[in-house]
Parts: sequence; C-alpha cells; structure tokens
Amino acid sequence: MTTKKKALVLTVGTGNIDDLERTLLKPMLKSIQDGDWARIVLLPSHDTENAARTLQARLPDPAVELKPLPKSGDENDADRCFGHFDHVLADLISSGFNARDIQADFTRGTKAMSAALVLAAVGRDIQILRYVYGEQRDERGMVVPGTEQVGQVRTMCATARRRLEQAKEFMRRGDFSAVTNLLPEPQEPFFRSEAEGLYAAAQI
Repeated sequence: MTTKKKALVLTVGTGNIDDLERTLLKPMLKSIQDGDWARIVLLPSHDTENAARTLQARLPDPAVELKPLPKSGDENDADRCFGHFDHVLADLISSGFNARDIQADFTRGTKAMSAALVLAAVGRDIQILRYVYGEQRDERGMVVPGTEQVGQVRTMCATARRRLEQAKEFMRRGDFSAVTNLLPEPQEPFFRSEAEGLYAAAQI
C-alpha cells in the first residue's frame, strides 16, 4: 500500500528576539513534529530568513526548503505575500503533491503573511490549515512558552460557500446542470438547507 506524500508549509516570524528558542523555534518544531511530512517548506520574510535557516539545520530529514519573500518589506504587503505563497503552493502541487495532502501553518509571521497564506491555501483547495496556540498566558497576555498546542481549521466551509454562490449565479443564468454539479457536498452542515433548496429549484 502506497503512503500518500504529505507536505507542510509554514510562515516564519520573528518571535521574541531575546528568546527565539522558546518563542519561535520550539513552537514551530511542535507543529512540524505533529505529522509525517515528505516535505516541509518554510516561508520567512527577508528579515527572518536566518531564523528559518536555524530551524532548517535542525531538520535534516525530511527535506526542508526555504522560500523567503523576495524583498524586505514584502512581509507587510498582503498582495505580495499572496503572490509568493500561491506560487510556492503551485510548485508543490506540480511536483506531485495532492492539494489535499498539503497543510498550511499560518501561526508565525506578520498579519499580512498569515492572511495571505490562508487565502492562497483556500484558493488552491488545501483543506487543512493549522496554527499553534496556548491556553496559558503570562501577565503580559503572552502565551507561556512550552504550553503550546496544535490546532486545525478545515477550509470546507469556505469552499462550500464559494461553490454555493457560484451555483446561485448559474441558477440566475438558467444553467441548471451546472447548479447540481457545483453544490456543496450533502454532509456539509452549515449550508445544507440552502443547498437543498437551490438543488430542488434546479430540478423544476
């Protein structure tokens, strides 16, 4: 039985420059170690590339690639981040990874980097996003190092909503067969009644 190849893509931020080990490296390692990856891709900014290389040196297997943003300042430009991340995901898919076997961790990095990776992942039909969180916080409201957990977000709701809106547009145009092809899967609970109503209307 052939094992599917899985890949993990992670943004790389600064962490606390006085304690990179606990505030950046260990939390990222926690996410990386929570899975069996054939490839890991780190997405640092121009300023965090050295931190990404430090992390890369600790991960001799599997192959770890660095795909830094091209220019300093790109980390605060969501459009530039999106274009870069979308290209990285496209390369992974063209190299043989199924989009459903890629996960994207948007925990570290600027807000623009996180938003861009989420949007790029949804656009490429990647179904699982992940993030590292901690329930224990110190007096400053910061996560206590060593208490981090890995959480996941499934993108099915977002993609189901997108298909449903596309189906509505086809319905307005009278393309009823396209409506039934685009409707969200029946098990999707959030839009089931809306989808069923649209499906029934397309059969009339």
